[in-house]
Amino acid sequence: MLSREFDVAIDESDPDLLFFSADYSKVNERNRFVNHRCKKIFFTGEGIAPNFDGPLSIETRNYSIGQCDYAFSFEHSNDRNYRLPLWVLFVNWFKVPHINDRDISFLTCVDDLLHPLPKYPKSKFCNFVFSNPSGERTSILEALQRHKNVDCAGALHNNMPNGWKVQGRGDQKEKVLFLSDYKFTIAAENQK
Repeated sequence: MLSREFDVAIDESDPDLLFFSADYSKVNERNRFVNHRCKKIFFTGEGIAPNFDGPLSIETRNYSIGQCDYAFSFEHSNDRNYRLPLWVLFVNWFKVPHINDRDISFLTCVDDLLHPLPKYPKSKFCNFVFSNPSGERTSILEALQRHKNVDCAGALHNNMPNGWKVQGRGDQKEKVLFLSDYKFTIAAENQK
């Protein structure tokens, strides 16, 4: 995106800007630039607060995040943070045509948001698509299943016929089409 307005060159040894996110592998490659002059910009699609003034690295059970100068996150606070909820990345703001050979994502057209189609009856109750038991996911599922069956189509608590699993992240066509037939989706955060 930057290349639309600026001349962008990737310089892995002396960058002006360093973009990084939560490091789930905990390799911490960003630490090579801790004392570097570059501006460090944190991006997250999860409910993780940026680390502006804390320690150089915050380690949790699931990920680590480094200290940053600026951030794109869900947070409402701080003049160094631009609030960018993940859903805005799933909208085709510029009416870019979909290319079947390349685009696995299913972007929502702005017109569909402004003028939604009539609702059709959904035939299934609720789904649960997760691969790890982070946060309160399992307890939410167990409480709901005491009242009615929930279709679990991820690796976690899978109960689909023949162990079938829906493929893709939240923006990918197969998953979007799977979710569209349900009245409810359990969408619990990774954290408590």
